[in-house]
Amino acid sequence: MIFVLLSLALILFLLEIFLPGGVLALVGVVLIGIASVYAFIDYGPSVGLSVFVGGLLVSLLFFYLELKVLAGTRFGRSVFTHQQVSTGGTGLGETSQLIGQEGLTLTPMSPGGKVRLGDQVYSAVSIDGYIAKGSTVIVKDADTFSIRVSNR
Repeated sequence: MIFVLLSLALILFLLEIFLPGGVLALVGVVLIGIASVYAFIDYGPSVGLSVFVGGLLVSLLFFYLELKVLAGTRFGRSVFTHQQVSTGGTGLGETSQLIGQEGLTLTPMSPGGKVRLGDQVYSAVSIDGYIAKGSTVIVKDADTFSIRVSNR
């Protein structure tokens, strides 16, 4: 039983390399804990502690391999993303420059939707209620979190 639990934990650690997210590794650590409890009951405290420490060392080794070694390989570069995530938000300085600009609605505004201001697309809220797609709007107010537009 101990060998089966440790083998399952090892398989989960290997899968964690290909399906990163931490859940599989967490389940693997729990299986190591259960295996160490069985080893403690069946063979005594020294064997139980050895199984626990050995299992944790193996899990740390796989964690290291996933983050350092695999990420530098050709396969790792294809699996791991190296792109920076953009929030798509507007900065505080940029939004004050939007007030008074005219734009075009790309979606119906009921009251929220998308507008094009210059060459940028923004999420916006209509202060006039419904505005049809393709309408010209003007930015009345903008802050870090929202842009409010009305019919021109």
